[in-house]
Amino acid sequence: LTNTLTFSTFDAGSTSQYLSVIGSTNIAAGGSVLRRNSSLSDVVEIYGANGIRLVNLTLTAGRRGVFINLSTHTEIRGVTIWSNSLAGLQLGASGSGNGAANDVVIQNCQVVNNGSGVAAVEGLSSSAINIRNCTFWMDRGVRLSGGSATVSNSIIRASSSGSPGRGIG
Repeated sequence: LTNTLTFSTFDAGSTSQYLSVIGSTNIAAGGSVLRRNSSLSDVVEIYGANGIRLVNLTLTAGRRGVFINLSTHTEIRGVTIWSNSLAGLQLGASGSGNGAANDVVIQNCQVVNNGSGVAAVEGLSSSAINIRNCTFWMDRGVRLSGGSATVSNSIIRASSSGSPGRGIG
């Protein structure tokens, strides 16, 4: 992948008709891997786009696996996010031109061995984050700075002492 896969306002779906990127379920043959090969750039960025769904993908070798900002109704299902330099997932950002990611579903995902700078999932003023049946391993877990999230039937294991498996900032 030579550029970040970016979804913006003009790439949006809706709550009843998502714009979907669906990868292969043939894991034995390698599946569908988006390898960014740049620790300075994200693999996938969803910025101001609503109704985006990522399914059955592997996202690796970027700054963040997925960065969702100023977007609602995003679904990440069956996605493996590993070996990114900063974070597996970041939902929302602070600063000018940035904002929350709301109504996000993260289901049946594995987020492993990403950078230790921030959490596997970091929600900055984001709300209605629903995490189900996921594994977060060797990251900093799930961190919220404002907003709300529900985590169910998931494994969260932080990688270093003093790193919470989950935290509210």
